[in-house]
Amino acid sequence: MKIKVNYISVLLICAMLITSIIPSMEVHASTDEYDCHIITLENNACLKTKETDSGRVVEYYENGIKLQTAVYDNRTQEILYYDMSSGTDAIAPIRYSLDDFISVPQTEVEYNLGSTYSVNSSFSFLKSKQLQLSGTTYYHNLYGYTDTKQYEERSWHFAAGIAVSVICAALSIIFPEAAAMAIITGAVSVVGGTILSYLSVTTWVKDSFWVYKFKRVSPDPIEFVCPSYDSFIYKRERKIEVNGDVGYWEVFEEKNSFEIDCVRDDILTNPGLYF
Repeated sequence: MKIKVNYISVLLICAMLITSIIPSMEVHASTDEYDCHIITLENNACLKTKETDSGRVVEYYENGIKLQTAVYDNRTQEILYYDMSSGTDAIAPIRYSLDDFISVPQTEVEYNLGSTYSVNSSFSFLKSKQLQLSGTTYYHNLYGYTDTKQYEERSWHFAAGIAVSVICAALSIIFPEAAAMAIITGAVSVVGGTILSYLSVTTWVKDSFWVYKFKRVSPDPIEFVCPSYDSFIYKRERKIEVNGDVGYWEVFEEKNSFEIDCVRDDILTNPGLYF
């Protein structure tokens, strides 16, 4: 009986020890979890983010103690911020909307466009096609050249004093997890869970596209330049600028040669759809 009592006592002591170190264990949880990411900040602080069915949760820790929680809701597109620095979870959240930080781009930068878009002497022959319709043979040729268009996608601005967990929750909506973390930790100083200076993030997109010219040789000569570039984009790249520092272009969408050839074949077959 005495042995049994001692055994139970040991179990209780172990349980108390495990309970006392759970916060530290949670902060340093394995990054092998598919929905959990941890990054270490200065001053013995860290951020922990995880995906949920309804959105994203970002937690900020100092010395193993959770001081902030920011919860992004996919449905409402709101961020609920909980300040736990007072040591209690039973507090009313501060509500943020993504519109509080996102600015609509007002300017657009274009190059290699303008008059050259409709009249260009550098069209190169691409392919031809013969069509039989009601006993008549139509000879169609397709010419083209590549062009690019660059424009501001959107800008984000965070004033000094905003909680770092809120920033992380907002940026990670459109940026990959690693990119959002790098932006925060590399561009601003975080003290006490807030940023010391403003954080400005701008994303630029560059579209690479074909400009096509259709030409019917016979029986009735027709020639025109397809007016819309949107349908002929074959590669899209994104660049992130942080506080004015120019980043680098990364491809996030690209069509293969088969897709491009299918569009060209359709122009030659159904030119009326592209006039």
